[in-house]
Parts: sequence; C-alpha cells; structure tokens
Amino acid sequence: MYTILGATGTVGAQVTTRLLDAGHRVRAVGRSSERLDALARLGADTAVADTTDSSALATAMRDSDAVFVMQPVDHTAADHLASQRTMTDAIVRALRESGVPRVVALSSVGAEISSGTGFLVGLHILEQRLAELSGVEVLALRAGWFYDNARSYLPLMQNAGIVADSLDPHVAVPMVATRDIAAAAVDALVGTGWGGKHLSREILGPVNVDQATVTAALGRAFGLPKLRYERLSDDDMVATLVDEAGFSPDVAGHHVGMTRAINDGRVVGRRPGTTVLTGPTTIDDYATGLAAAAMATTSSPTDQLSR
Repeated sequence: MYTILGATGTVGAQVTTRLLDAGHRVRAVGRSSERLDALARLGADTAVADTTDSSALATAMRDSDAVFVMQPVDHTAADHLASQRTMTDAIVRALRESGVPRVVALSSVGAEISSGTGFLVGLHILEQRLAELSGVEVLALRAGWFYDNARSYLPLMQNAGIVADSLDPHVAVPMVATRDIAAAAVDALVGTGWGGKHLSREILGPVNVDQATVTAALGRAFGLPKLRYERLSDDDMVATLVDEAGFSPDVAGHHVGMTRAINDGRVVGRRPGTTVLTGPTTIDDYATGLAAAAMATTSSPTDQLSR
C-alpha cells in the first residue's frame, strides 16, 4: 500500500494515478471527499484528513509500504511559516506514530538554504524535521519551478497579451514538468531500498529556462506571436496576489521572497555534488501540450484563455 498526501493536487494526483495504472494499491489522502471520489472511481482507497490533523494522518498512513508527503500552501494564512510549521509537526508526528518505513517528500530546489528564500524556507523546515526520523528511509525530492505554473498566466495572456511575474526575464530558472516529478516520485516510492539513508535529489527539466523563453514558447504554442513578458516590481507583485488572487499579505510576501532569491542567483539548482534526476519534458513540450488541451475543448487554443 502506498499512501499519497495531497492526492487531489497537481503532483499528488499524478503520483496516485501512475501507481494505480501500475497495479499498486493506493490510499489517496485529501481534504475534500468530493474531490477524492474521482480517485476512488479509479480504484484508490481514500481518506479525508487535513494536513494539520496528526491523528487522522497517522490512521491514513498505517500499514503503508511508503508515503508521499507534501506541504500545501494556505494562501490565506496570516503567518505563512507558522502555518507550514503546524503542518510539518502534524506530518512528522503521524509518520512516527504510523511506523512508515519509507517517505518521499516533495521539496524544492533551494530548500537547502535556511533563510531568505520565501516559500522555500518552509520546505527547509520540512526537510530538517524529516531528517530527525530514525529507522525510516527519507528522500527529499527537490523540484524546480513547475512549468505548470504557466496556467496562471492564461487569463493575462488573453486579456492583456502579456505574461507577468516578479522573476527577472533573463535569469535562467531550474524548471520541470509536474508529470516528470510524479514519475520520479513513483520510482522512489516503489524502487529498491536506500539502506536506511536520508537523501535529497533534484528533479529538473533538461535545461534551466528564463521567463523570456517561457513567454516565447507559450506565444508559439498559442499562436500569440506578440506575447511579451512584463516584470512586475516586488510591490506590484504583492498587490496583484493580494487583490486578484486572494493571497494574504504575508503569503504574497513569501512568493516575492522566493522570486527575489531566484533573481539574486541563490536558488540555482545543479550545484556541484548534487544528484540530479532529469525529466525529459522541455518547456516547448509543455506549452504545446497546454495549447493542445485547450484546443481539445475549444475551436482555438486562445479561446481557452478566457475560460
């Protein structure tokens, strides 16, 4: 049995379906029974549990051969790091109580840095707490920036003909497709033992990619040759996330803290001595697939941008 936290999320859902497709027993854990129903129809056992509820998590994890863990972000949290610490405490307590022998944790490039990296500080804390577990194999799977974040750009592409974020358009960022993260996670969950070790591995795309390249790939795929990238100031990025996406000011500030660390060259990936797993998906592959998915439901990929 493999237990997947965040099983209805972007990565967790793909981990769950890959395991089911391979014939494994899977327990999908999430906060919404309605969203879990789709995975139940595919053959998964399901459990409703909040990531702050250690007792419910421990019950879901019992009798598992391995568990996939991740930290969801509460975008409305008044204190982001306090929220992340609460989740981490519950996850680690549940792992101890359930006696799980193997853990694969979704982390991020940059989680090795203890401060000044915005969202990534919470993942540093998660990795440090998981390292305290004894007699448990732990792999921190440090992913790059998700190509899939490009979905959030679609309304602005339609309405203003731009892609906008606080990332420097010419700084190459370690990026990866979530499908490649899921494939690596499944390999780690079901693969041969790690000798009781606590390990970290990066999962990245073939090359680091800057936002100018991302924008060009989206423009080609969606037939928007004039699509351009607009770098937002940190203050404008915070205001946009608060006013338009419903983020709390603190959570929005952590997003900007992360992009600032990337812009400053502190979060780079592929550091010497780092074990890197390379996913095959390129940004052009991803953009083409995103446009094709839009085309499947509309007469034109650009029609989907306003949906």
